[in-house]
Amino acid sequence: MALTVFGEVTKTIFLKQIQAHKLHQEFAVATGNAVKKGQAVKLNTAGEIVPAIAGELMGKVIGYSVHDAAAEELATIGMRAFTIVWAQSAGALDAGPVKIGAAGADPIYATYVATALETDVVGWALDSAAGADEMIRVALT
Repeated sequence: MALTVFGEVTKTIFLKQIQAHKLHQEFAVATGNAVKKGQAVKLNTAGEIVPAIAGELMGKVIGYSVHDAAAEELATIGMRAFTIVWAQSAGALDAGPVKIGAAGADPIYATYVATALETDVVGWALDSAAGADEMIRVALT
């Protein structure tokens, strides 16, 4: 709904302002999906966002949309993570929840592997990898 009349009634979503020191990241909304302000979102295997569904494990939820966005638009997400780091994949990897992996080829970068266990999640791979030792971005909680 566009604001076209002075004094038009709007509905409040956020009760506090967005804090600049919190991590916010833009993601493309996956084809066939849309997100709303305040909606919990997760990554699909390509690293695009889709709405989290009722009963979704919190380990899959990367954050909350700051505004409405339609399919293939960019949406700013207030992340649950506190930082994004460069890392290496420990093997083939889809975007999504990850846990710490074994040491990789380059000791400078940590390695991560996919996980489905809620208790193992240390963050989310923002990129997919075809094999081991590929550079990926990981959002850490």
